[in-house]
Formats: sequence, C-alpha cells, structure tokens
Amino acid sequence: MLIKMNKLINLRIVFNFLLIQVLMNLVYKVTFKSGIFNDFEIVQQIINKNLSAKNFSIDAPIYYLIPSMLKISSFDNYLLFLYISSQIFIYLICVNLDYLGNISSIIFFSGWVVTISWFIGYPDVISIFLITLIMKKILNDQITITTLFFLIFLIFNHYALAIFISLIFIFLAENHQKKSLIIYTILGFLIGRSLVQLFLTNINFQGRSRLRFIFNDGVLENAISLTSNNLMYLIISGSLGLTILFLVFSYFEKFTINRNIYMAYIVALIGTSLSLDTSRIFSILVVPILIFILFRFDKIIKFKQKFKNLSYFLIAVVSVAIGENHVYGNIYFDSPNAYEPNIYNLISNLVNNLMKNIWP
Repeated sequence: MLIKMNKLINLRIVFNFLLIQVLMNLVYKVTFKSGIFNDFEIVQQIINKNLSAKNFSIDAPIYYLIPSMLKISSFDNYLLFLYISSQIFIYLICVNLDYLGNISSIIFFSGWVVTISWFIGYPDVISIFLITLIMKKILNDQITITTLFFLIFLIFNHYALAIFISLIFIFLAENHQKKSLIIYTILGFLIGRSLVQLFLTNINFQGRSRLRFIFNDGVLENAISLTSNNLMYLIISGSLGLTILFLVFSYFEKFTINRNIYMAYIVALIGTSLSLDTSRIFSILVVPILIFILFRFDKIIKFKQKFKNLSYFLIAVVSVAIGENHVYGNIYFDSPNAYEPNIYNLISNLVNNLMKNIWP
C-alpha cells in the first residue's frame, strides 16, 4: 500500500506539480480557450437533445461528453469542471513522468505548458497525459494490450492530433517494437474513430469534419504560410529552453537515433502546417520527442553532474527569458484569450458567495 501511495505522492511529484502551478499562474497566466461560452451552449444542446451547432471541434468529444453526462447546467460550474479536471490531469502527468528521475522537472520548461495554460477547454492536457503513458510503455519496452487501450483513448480524445502523434511514436520506438506499435495504432484508430462517430451519430451532429475544414477556401494555404513565415519562432515555441538540450543531445547522440528524432520533428511540422493553431499543435506534437531526449540524456552525456546541473539551470532560465513567443495567427507574448472569463475572478466570486454570511 505504501509503495502504491509513493507512486502517486512523493516529494519530486509534489515539487513538479507546484513548479507547473508557478509557471502557469505567475509566468504565463491561465485563460480559457476562445469561444468557451459557445462550448458551454453546445453542452446544453447535447443535454437537451437539440444539437444545432456544426462546430467540427465536437469530434474531440471528451469535454462535451462528460459535462453533458454530468448535466452541468451552470456556466460557472462548467468552467470549474474544466479547470479542476485540467489540474487532475496535470498531477497525473507529474506522476507518469516521475520515472525520468530528477530530470523530469526540465520538461515543464517547454511550450506545452504555455498551451495548457492559455487554452483551457481544449482536450490538450488529456492528450499530453496519454502521451506520457504511451511513451513510458515505449521507453520501458512494454508494448502490451494496455498500450492499445491508451491509443484508443488518445484517438477518441482528438483523432486528428493522434494520427501525427502515433507516427512520432513509431519513429521513436525501437525496431523490434515497431511492428506491434503499428498494429496497435491501426486497431486503435479503427476503434477510436468508430467510437467518435458513434458519439456524433448519437447526438445527431450534422456539421463538417476537420478534413472538410482544412480544404475550405484558403485554410490550407493560410496554415502553411503561418508555419513557413514563423518557422524559427514556431520551433522555439515548442521546446523553449529545451532547444539547448536538443542541440547538445544531437551532438553526442549517434546518427541513427538522431535520424529518427529528425523524422519525428518533420512529422510534427507537417501536422502543424495543417492547422491554424500553430504553436498550440506543435507544442503538443513535440512532447514525445522531448520525453525521449530526456530519457536518453543521462545515458549518453558523460558530463560531470555539476555541469549537467548547470545545463538544467540554464534551460530553466532561458525558457523564462524567451517567454511565450506563441504563434497563433500572430506572434503572441501574452494569452490571446485574456478577454475570456477569468478563473481567478470566478474563484474569488465563489469564495465570497460561500463566506457572505461569515465575513463582515
């Protein structure tokens, strides 16, 4: 029992969770995604079985499915649900990365933390949680039926992202793992996408698909132009200070491993170039690459520990110094969603309402 509890709660996990809270709340600041009230209205339509919305984001169903099952009818409660569930998944991410040891803290100084800070309401934090689960299986050579279930969940959560994430998994896997991983990925996609379609049919969704949206007039051209015109900002926004670690790692790692990493990066850039949410998508797609690099870093870099500690410190400093540099139509250094409802005001109002008969 104590061993199981230690896997969920230990000093390093708690430190990492508190570290990510500092980054999210004091460095980047938490905001909800654009159009969050529209998402709440979609949930109400699903509850009332009169769906008229045609937003393709409904095919990433978890944050529509669960609130509708819980019959959340208050906008404030919906926002609280999104925030609290995000915090739960963030803690589980810290738990799942604990096998990396002390170096696990470094991964929080990369772009995905900006993404989950600025865009609460997208299922990105769930995708990242599942990435950490699957990468742990790959790195520990434990490709089993459990991996298939994780892949199904990943695809059900956001099948478009999952296509490119799965390709990145395959490039990063050992040669003897690739066959099983390819089979599980194909099965996972067939099952996961079927479950999404079952959900869409059940709620009578009549809107367009993501694929149809991409080939609307000008969308594909604009998405590729955003990636092309801001390529350097985009790459830095994905890994922030870990860009330094990537360069050092590439210098010392053997060519065959570097080639697989470069191929994974190319897949991430291709996936990003098909979306208008440029840095948001790229920062998620590079997470498995960053986990892979951190896992191997101690094995191949022969620096003395004090020099490694110095490099980790520099990564943290550089990440904070670089700031957000988030490509999202334009280059943003602060959240583009600051006009959306504010979680801090929401919490203040809730506390005041609870304490109104106690406080003078």
